[in-house]
Amino acid sequence: MLTVSPMESFAASNPQAERACLNAVHREYDRNVDLYVVNSSFSQAATEVIVDADGDRWRCLSSSDGRVEEVSRMSGSHGNSGWNSDYSRPSHDGVVVLFRDYDYKGRSEVVSGDIADMRHTEIRNDSLSSIRVPNNCEVTLYRDTNFRGRSMELTHDQSNLGGTRVGNDSVSSIEVDCRRGHGGGHGGGNNRGVTLYRDYDYRGRSETFYNDVPVMKGTTIGNDELSSIQVPRGCHVTLYADTEYRGRSVELYENEPELGRTRVGNDSVSSFRVRCR
Repeated sequence: MLTVSPMESFAASNPQAERACLNAVHREYDRNVDLYVVNSSFSQAATEVIVDADGDRWRCLSSSDGRVEEVSRMSGSHGNSGWNSDYSRPSHDGVVVLFRDYDYKGRSEVVSGDIADMRHTEIRNDSLSSIRVPNNCEVTLYRDTNFRGRSMELTHDQSNLGGTRVGNDSVSSIEVDCRRGHGGGHGGGNNRGVTLYRDYDYRGRSETFYNDVPVMKGTTIGNDELSSIQVPRGCHVTLYADTEYRGRSVELYENEPELGRTRVGNDSVSSFRVRCR
């Protein structure tokens, strides 16, 4: 069922765009679940719509006439990851939730790996005000991008960053270290994963992976569609041009905003391996 009724309060700004985004997410998600618009923001250029699909959040951009221009799963979301659709409630699973406002309110995003530049998140740069940190996780907040500048470590929830060492609306990058989480298999038991993007500069449809993927077909990214990748510190990824870890390959130990300049090339990845310390 597709529902425009909100789960969080917002002023409906473009019902046509919201309906188009709901339909687009329904096609991408390909599951018989209820979809809800949880947030909608309108500008002359486009309408941004956040949709909840069984606890999984998607971001959609729609033009003023209702044409969908972009659909992407929000960073680090995999099912409901132990969280209810109300992300303000605490969790004991290996995921961290960021909030734009104090007291776990406002726009939120679930993350489960390092973020080198907050500009590529839904929260945006210098906009973080509160954070949920589950059991067995440690989060390091940095004032500058790429894990630089004044920093502080958190091992518990923080409802107001205004009184902390980094301050309110001041975080530009984040490290996440969870000793129990989504790891396992080839991923080495660490929940830090690599985030893949369909477009250059960490844009477009995205998905975070924690283990090896022998066949890209069937993932959110798809086969031969990868254009950029974020690799957290302590991890490296090997990309292959063919399925089952065959063909031309390249190893990456850091973020790469443009795979076209690597050995494997743009829109050419069919499988990959992930290794995290």
